Amino acid sequence: MKELSDSALRKIGRNLVNLSKIEGMLKLLLSRINFQCPVTELQATLEAKRKKYETMTLGQVSKHYFETYNSDTDSMHQHPEDRKKAWVSFSFTTETESLDLQKKEFDFLVEERNKLVHQLLIKFNPKSENDCKDLIKKLDNQDKDIQRHFKYLKAQLYALNQSVKQLFLDRAGLIKDKKFNKKLDEILRKI
Repeated sequence: MKELSDSALRKIGRNLVNLSKIEGMLKLLLSRINFQCPVTELQATLEAKRKKYETMTLGQVSKHYFETYNSDTDSMHQHPEDRKKAWVSFSFTTETESLDLQKKEFDFLVEERNKLVHQLLIKFNPKSENDCKDLIKKLDNQDKDIQRHFKYLKAQLYALNQSVKQLFLDRAGLIKDKKFNKKLDEILRKI
């Protein structure tokens, strides 16, 4: 029985950790896309975006993520006519044929996260063989959905990382935020 209980607890941890990683990847992605500012204010702009998202829940950050698909990035690349400083703008979009389906899948993922935290764990008795078996089955099914979203976001972060490096670091040398690039590289290596 202890082995079964330990397995259930490990799978709870696995799913919670991976859901937290998805939340973190969304926050990192959103904090580094779709902005404009004078070059001298780039660091402050990115820091403000990071702070905006750092306390949001998975549901909130998921909503903001899907709003980026409908955002007008053309106006973002227009700079003020009377500017006296160099100006930078950066937008990042992805194309998908099934945005509605992807949104429904993310909504489902948020629901599953909430169900795990707010329902399944409250009712779970680690000393019950049936509870352990039922929960393990649900967690394994849930993990399949988590992994699909995890891989998708990892690919988006990789594309963002390559875009930033190519555009800013290699060409213009505008971003001095080595900490961001190191953190992103570190995250991508762990995934």
